[in-house]
Amino acid sequence: ERRSPVIRADAERAASMIEILHDSAREIVPETGGGVRRIQTTTKATVGDNWIHGGSFEIQNADDVLAYETRPAEARGEVTTDYVFQLSEQKCELLAAISVSMKNGVTGSLRLTLPDGYEVQSVTSPLIKRWQEEAGTLHVHLDTAATGTEARLAVHLARTADQPAAQWTLAPLVVEGFEKVRGTVLIAAHAATEVRLPGFTRTATLDETDPGVLDTTFAIAPPVERKRALSYEQSDWAVTASLAREEPRFLAEGVLLVSVSDAGIRLSQHVTTDVERGAIRALRLQLPASLPEARVTGDLLREMRSTVIDGIREYECTFQADVLDETHLVLDF
Repeated sequence: ERRSPVIRADAERAASMIEILHDSAREIVPETGGGVRRIQTTTKATVGDNWIHGGSFEIQNADDVLAYETRPAEARGEVTTDYVFQLSEQKCELLAAISVSMKNGVTGSLRLTLPDGYEVQSVTSPLIKRWQEEAGTLHVHLDTAATGTEARLAVHLARTADQPAAQWTLAPLVVEGFEKVRGTVLIAAHAATEVRLPGFTRTATLDETDPGVLDTTFAIAPPVERKRALSYEQSDWAVTASLAREEPRFLAEGVLLVSVSDAGIRLSQHVTTDVERGAIRALRLQLPASLPEARVTGDLLREMRSTVIDGIREYECTFQADVLDETHLVLDF
């Protein structure tokens, strides 16, 4: 409950008139009675667009004040939020593209509840005047003269782990005061990481969809890839995402070039590897130990070690970074 301040003249008899204006995010419930009564007036205060006139009141007695309650207004609009969760063993990043629409105009402020453990990295929109985080709640103040019936903003949150995490709990950023919500969730991770959703159960308001065809505001660039995707129609969802090293799948092709001359025979073994899933950091190639030890070259090759076991020479070729697509090695004898 709140009480309005009153400025009074020093007179034997004086009456005060108070007008209440509020934005569309709140409802005002005044308490009348005693020396406070609601009145009709044709001269309503004007302080800007999207403000609602909550009533005019007359205070007749010097000891009376206008008391009122304030509470969130019943939402008459819709929130669409498209998420990208980018996962690694060290960090979980949440990127949210939020669209808020209301028939009677977007309110001048939005209140968003953060999922547990996340810190705000940025809040961006051409409509934002300022924002602040307080006790797990993000308060966003918008330019009401420019919002119209729709407001869009992007929020970036992050959560870090003290030790490498094998799984993360994914939960939404909730825009308070709206019952009608919907959107999508895209889960992305390094190409060499497999993402699973243990215990996931489809419901009428939460379903899994194809990550390859999902539209997103945020760019997903290598080595990060789309892994899983969800669609939802309520704001109380939560899923567990587990991380594991993805077993790579690749195709290797070899071509042997033989050069014969008076100086002798020269061999050149060309190996091309095309990665179809995951990533490879190293390759092991085996040739008969009876052949001379080869000189190995490659555009992504970092180092090579060779060992001979049971008549087989094994070349362990380590690359400079995870290979996501294609690489080429040459072994010259």
